[in-house]
Parts: sequence; structure tokens; C-alpha cells
Amino acid sequence: MRQNLNRKGFTMLELMIALIVFSIIGVGLTTVFVSGLRFYSEEKSQIDKQQALTQFSIALESDVRKSKLASKSINCLNLTLNDNSTIAYCYNSLNKTISRNAIVVAEEINTFTLSVTTNQIKLTIVTTPDQRLSQNTLNYEYYLRTGNFE
Repeated sequence: MRQNLNRKGFTMLELMIALIVFSIIGVGLTTVFVSGLRFYSEEKSQIDKQQALTQFSIALESDVRKSKLASKSINCLNLTLNDNSTIAYCYNSLNKTISRNAIVVAEEINTFTLSVTTNQIKLTIVTTPDQRLSQNTLNYEYYLRTGNFE
């Protein structure tokens, strides 16, 4: 019998080597993809937290500009507006939230430090650590207007 040495195709060994090479490449690509998704999730969480704090600070600044009197009670900043209505920003240490008149406006707040004098409000907010253990620390300093603005 004559052997035909011109057979076309791959040997079993060549197929196994190709399978191993493609498997290694696939595992590497999967690892990179999963790491990218994890990084995206962490960054999105951090960005969402920063945006919420920015919205909170804009609302707080607006309320302070409209107020004529500020006072402090336990974990609360009480603002009396020019029309004599009041707004209370309160920190709930159990839920780690800040609420404005009982509506939550900021979440994942680790510490809330408040100092109120006659015409000055100092506020420090530290967020809870994220997955990478980074925290945001925000320091606010507001001055109340004096005089009659009606």
C-alpha cells in the first residue's frame, strides 16, 4: 500500500496547540474586560456621589442666600428665610443621609460637622469610603446677609 503524504488538513497535535493558544488569549481578554467593567463601575459610583453632593451644595447655597437667620440643633442646620419659613438640613447617622425638611438630599455621608455663629455657617461633610477606600471631604463656609432685603 502506498501512503499518501499530500493529505490536506491539520493534525490532532496542531489543533490542540491552537486550542491552547486561543484559550490563553481568551482568558487574558476576559480578565481585561472584567477589570475594565469593575473600574467603570467604581468610577461611575464615585461620579454619581460627587454629582449628588454638587446638587446638595447648590440647594444649600440657594437656601442660605435666602435666609436671614441660621441656628444649630442636634445634627441639624435650621435656616429661617426672609418670609419666616424654615428649612432644616439634618444628618441621620444611622442611615448616613442628609435630609432637607425630611426629604433625603444626600446619601453615603460618613460625618457631618456643623458650626453656626451669628452670621457664619461652617459645614464639613465627609462621604463614606467607596470600593477603593477613597472619600470626598467637602468644606462649606457661608455668610448670612444682614440688613433688610425685602
